[in-house]
Amino acid sequence: MEIRQKKRIVTYAVILCLLGMFPLVGGDYDTVLIARIFCFAILALSLDLIWGYAGLLSFGHGAFFGLGAYGLGLTLKYCDFPGMSYVGVIVGIFGTAIVAAILGYFLFYGRVSGIYFGIITLAFTTILWSLSITLIQITGGQNGLYGAFLEPSYGIPGLLEFQRTRTSNMANYYTCLVGFILSYCLCRFLVRSHFGRILLAIKNNEERLECFGYNVANFKIAIFAVSAGLAGFAGSMSVPIHFIAPTTFCLLFSTSVIIWVAVGGRGTLTGPIIGAFLVTYMENWLSTQFEYLWVLLMGILFVLVVVFQQGGIVKLAENIINRGRGKDEGRLRSSPGVPRTRIEEEPK
Repeated sequence: MEIRQKKRIVTYAVILCLLGMFPLVGGDYDTVLIARIFCFAILALSLDLIWGYAGLLSFGHGAFFGLGAYGLGLTLKYCDFPGMSYVGVIVGIFGTAIVAAILGYFLFYGRVSGIYFGIITLAFTTILWSLSITLIQITGGQNGLYGAFLEPSYGIPGLLEFQRTRTSNMANYYTCLVGFILSYCLCRFLVRSHFGRILLAIKNNEERLECFGYNVANFKIAIFAVSAGLAGFAGSMSVPIHFIAPTTFCLLFSTSVIIWVAVGGRGTLTGPIIGAFLVTYMENWLSTQFEYLWVLLMGILFVLVVVFQQGGIVKLAENIINRGRGKDEGRLRSSPGVPRTRIEEEPK
């Protein structure tokens, strides 16, 4: 095993230990906030799959988060037997993925791409917002599904279950943590597979990939459905710590998801996670300090990142580290006591 792999494993182990112990040292508010951020990080990862790796920017990706949340909430509202929480999560994931696949079929076989793809996804989330407002008997209208469904429960159905209520902070935290870890592992597997390399080829040169005989539309539909299903999973995990309401279909929420990915660094997996944690914490702090200006301040941050550091925080950190390594190698080359061949043969 290489030294770099060992360092990565140790780093992951330390991060997992710190996250696992956080509820024991953190307050109730911070525990709930971090649990909610885990769900947001899953949502950011789902957008990164289609934007950072396939080059498809969705302006309404928060709508799939809302569909997943409503999928679980409505399942628990109309059905009551052991294991319904798992059924609701499955409905949230696959129901959202099917909706995205149907939408993607007409978009990608219709050769819709670029800014037009973003505009249609924006129109799609606006339609869902209108439906959630008007279908009051089903969605609860502006009031959402607050108090309209049973609390989700997980574990062994009928034998050993634990309920996730708004006040069960530990259960909410660790459930969202496990969901976040599984989502990250899935995304890491996808982007490192042959499928992930095809996504990068679509992003870099779609026409060339078609010349090699690949059906690009099918791959776009597949990644769009997977991304939407992952966003739906994030929405179902957010129940009950995130209010199921039409606000999840609003433009402001979808814009926040784009900011998370852009600030952290798209196409990196770790970047969207960092962006979700950092920006959400900043939003909570700024909203308490500047009640009316915090949205403006977050917009300015997004503009600054797009103008001066399009790669986000992760790319900025990589550039700084690479510059430091370059300076160290330069010093070694200029040192009379170190052979030149030794430096050049060192593996990077």
